Order: sequence, then C-alpha cells, then structure tokens
Amino acid sequence: MAGRPQWGTTREFIFVLLGYAIGIGNLWRFPYLCGRYGGGSFLIPYLLSLAVVGAPTYLLELILGQRFQKGAVEVYPMLHPAALGLGYCCVFSVLAICTYYNVILAWTLVYLFYSFSSHLPWAEDPEGFLMGTVLHRTKDLNEPGRGAVEGHLVLALLLVWLIVFAALCRGIKSTGKVAYVTVSLPIILVVILFFRCIALPGAGAGLRYYLVPRLKPLLDPSTWSIACSQILFSLSPGLGTAIALASYNKPTEDIYRINLLVSLTNSSFSLFGGFVVFSIVGYMADLHGVPVEEVAKSGPGLAFEVFAQAITTLPVPQFWSVLFFVMLLTLGLDSTFAWMESINTFVLDLLAKRNMTVANWKITLATCVVSFLFGIAFCTRGGSYLLDIIDHYCATYVLLAVVCIELILVWRWYGFKRVKTDLQEMTGKVLPKWFYVCWHVTPFITGALFLVVLITDFRTAFGGHPPAFQALGWLSMLIPLGIVFPGLAIYVLVEARRSSKAKDTHDLDGPEYTEMGPGIGLGAAAPTPATSCKPSPCTDPEDDEVVEVSLEESAESRGFVNLTAQKKDRREVSVLDIYIYIYLYLSVYLTHTNMCVYMLPDSFLFFFLI
Repeated sequence: MAGRPQWGTTREFIFVLLGYAIGIGNLWRFPYLCGRYGGGSFLIPYLLSLAVVGAPTYLLELILGQRFQKGAVEVYPMLHPAALGLGYCCVFSVLAICTYYNVILAWTLVYLFYSFSSHLPWAEDPEGFLMGTVLHRTKDLNEPGRGAVEGHLVLALLLVWLIVFAALCRGIKSTGKVAYVTVSLPIILVVILFFRCIALPGAGAGLRYYLVPRLKPLLDPSTWSIACSQILFSLSPGLGTAIALASYNKPTEDIYRINLLVSLTNSSFSLFGGFVVFSIVGYMADLHGVPVEEVAKSGPGLAFEVFAQAITTLPVPQFWSVLFFVMLLTLGLDSTFAWMESINTFVLDLLAKRNMTVANWKITLATCVVSFLFGIAFCTRGGSYLLDIIDHYCATYVLLAVVCIELILVWRWYGFKRVKTDLQEMTGKVLPKWFYVCWHVTPFITGALFLVVLITDFRTAFGGHPPAFQALGWLSMLIPLGIVFPGLAIYVLVEARRSSKAKDTHDLDGPEYTEMGPGIGLGAAAPTPATSCKPSPCTDPEDDEVVEVSLEESAESRGFVNLTAQKKDRREVSVLDIYIYIYLYLSVYLTHTNMCVYMLPDSFLFFFLI
C-alpha cells in the first residue's frame, strides 16, 4: 500500500514490541497461573513452549508482516482466499481481550487513587480490600445482585480508555514515543521490589514452591496446555498483532535478531517478576499460618493482593504504592496500545482496498467507545468471575487454534521454504534449522493441546462456575472459531466456485499456480510493491522450477480462483495430510459423542481444502 507509515527508528519498533509483550499479564496472569498449576512444575512446560512454539511462531508472523507490508486480515487471504475468516477471527479475539484486559487496568486506577491516603486501606487485609472495596464482588454467581454495575469501576474504565485514545490518536508516531517510558519504568521498579521482597520472612518457602517442580502437576495435560497458552498470550502470535506492527517496518529490518531479543526479554521479565510475587506469597503464608500452596492458588487477584501486601512493608508505603500502580498501569497500557494498533491496521487496510481514507483519530475513537461499552459488563459485582471465564475460553482456545491453523496455512499454501527465502532476502540471514523444525512441529502441539483443554473442560466445568456463565465462555470461543472463521471460508469457497462456472471454457482450469499460493500474482496488473526490497526469483534446491514472486494486490482485486488447479508437493505435504485426517477423525468421533459439535464446520472445511 503506497504511502504506508513507518516506524521512526528501529529502537521505536523494538520498544513497541517489548511494550506489548511485557504487559500486566507478566505480573498478573503468569504468577496466578503458575500458582494454580504447581509453581515450578509450570515453569518446565512454559520454557519448552517458549522455545518450540512461542519464539518460532512469533518470528513467522514478523516475517509475514514485514514481507507483505499489510495487516493479518490482508495477509492471510493472500496465502489462500479461504483464510479470510482467520484474519477476522484475530480481530474479534483482540477486541474481546482488550475489553476485559482494560478492566484490570481500571482496578489499578482504583488502587492508585487510594495510594494517596494517609493510611493504605489494604494494610490489614489485602484480599478483603480487593474483593470488598474495589470489586464489591458477590460471594458466588448464584447470589442476587451479581449484575449490579459498580460506578467507580465504570469511571476508572472510562479514564483508561481516554488515556488509550490520547496516546494513539496520532497513529504509530505517538505509539513509539510513549513506549520508551512505559517499557523502562516497570523494569526499574520490579528490580527495586525484588531486592526488598526476597528479604521478607517466609520468602524462602514461596521461592521453593516457585522453583521446585512436582510430579503430579507435570502429569496433568492441562498444565502443558495452559503454559503454552500463556506464552502465546504474552507474545500474542495468533492475534495478528505482530503481523500488523511489522507491516510498518522498513523492508530490510533485522527481524530475526529482534525476535530473539523480544522473546527472551519478555519471558525473563515474567520469570524475574515471579521471584517477587512468590517471595511475597511465602511471606503472606508465613504471616497467616497457612500453606504456601493455598495462597498461591488464590486466582486472578493474586498479583494485586501480594504486591499490595509487599508495599505496606516498605518505608513511606504511599510513595512506593503510587510508583507500583503507575508501573502496573503502564505495563497494561503498552499491550493495549499494540492490540489497538492491530485493529486500526485492519480498518485502514480495509478502507485502502476501497480507496477510502478516514482520519486515524476517528478510527481510534470508534474502537475505544465500542470496547468501553462492552467492558461495562466486567464492572459488575460478578464481573471478576466473568473476566476469569472469558480469559480462559477466549484467550486459551482461540490462541491455540489460530496458531495451529495459521501454521498449516503457511505450510501448505505458501511453504516454509519460501518463508526462509523471504527472511534471507530481507535481512541476509539464514534461518536456523531449529525454527524450521519447530514450524513443522507446532501445529501438532497446539492442535493436541486444544483437544486436551477441550476434553478437560467438558469433563469438569471450568472454575466450577454456573452453567449460564459457562455458556458465555463457550460463546466467546465459538463466535471466532465456529462461526467467523468457517463461515467466511465457506462463503469465499462458494463464491470462488460460482465465479469459476461463470467463466469461459478456456478459463475453467484456472490460472497458473505459484508457490505463493493460489491467486498470488493473478487478476489485474500488479501494483508496485510498497517496499524497496524487490524479491528475486527463487529456486528450490530440490526442485528445478524457478518461480517469480511479487507482492500483489489483495484478494478482492485479484478475484477468486479455481482452487482445483493446484500443484501439490506430495513429499512435503504428506505428513500434514496425515495430521489433518487424524484431526478429522477425532473431530467426527468427538462430535458423535456430543463432546465438540462446534468443531465439525472446521473439520469439513479442512477436508474440503485438501
């Protein structure tokens, strides 16, 4: 797209990526999941997931974004027209996550307001302050009044969205500048808290729980699936955010080095923050005379309770409280900024296809207003329960499924060899074999973990919540995976076949196939690529065919294609075919046993495509 804005400097791009990776989830979601799933037992699958799934998939998305200079909704259909729905699935998921994620930032603002009190009100009972004063939470979801809206939370949420709008209304230029402060400040403050908290009484017991693995949680498949979902939640491959942010890069940016820097820094921050959190967990367990495990499994409010407790032990606690909750706020805002930029990229690319332009501030305002209105549901007395449910069903299921489908899409219709070539053309670096192997393995891992979580949730209701709220959780997962993705894919395929039948007999066999997938380089004359990195002919060392590749127009401009005219590399695809057939068998079997009816549309879609 001509005239696409770019990051001012490489440093800005790195800080924005760090900002969206290192978020409040590193100090909120990671610790409470680690506590819930066995402490040290959780770290093993977490680190393995980083090495095998997180970092390789993150690099893949950075390559696609920088190569095509477009957002996910535009990139996926360029690989295969039927993948249009996958991009919309990402957009829906980002909107859903932003909606409840910023409610946690609203909690932070409430704490920040009380930090200016002469006496910190949570000093005696951190849990009681969070559940009573901040959330006014009902004892359970069956209690009357669970839908009552808490006005102070709504006002705090409104203020959060006003901050987001002010930071993003000027586009990526303002985002890059803000990231310098919002990334540096949290790291400095966590280091300060670390040296204070490890000296607390009982900290050693908390650290032992955090670092020493136990066998029973490791044998639980849920531990592995949740650990994988956490690294995906943090780095956010599968949400299209990395693709969107990399699309504003210069075409020669060294994204391989940036990927390693961001992936390792993000997980290091989570692990380092874990020392702080579990030092305080041990202190609280010692203070109240309860087992460390009981405090560690307290749920989504863990970070607020333990950090609030730690602050009261510091000299001049009001000063440290203000600094800490400002830090927590900036951590969360960084991630929100990146997610919002991916949504804005989707809208801008959509308008560009129609030769329309709308001011960035208007798009940002509309997104903020819609997200704020939906977020009010989480500001009720039962809102924290709803947040826990949506976070599990929407984040865990969607991330695992989208990463699995995305890699299959690239594997089959674009080719990992082509991705290797793209990286070398843009950066001059050769992709290590480890990443190449992981790209082939990850669909198996994420697909299997998806089924594990699915079967577990059917056997035992998540969190023991009432059926009505469980239904809301399933709905938040079904909309993107069971309706948006297969629905749009079926629509595209039906339109493609209808278009093919309307063509002359000469055109019935469809246009020539290229390794970039059906439709690339077809249709109207190709516009000049937005990048200065002109791709060169690529020769597969195991195939003498030379393929000219160019970054062509979107799916709409090139029209639909006859999907039957495809040359298949049987040697490379055979393993993938076996995997898809196994997936189909499991899907149909589970559907027959009334365990996952919603998987059937996706199953038939895979069958139709192969």
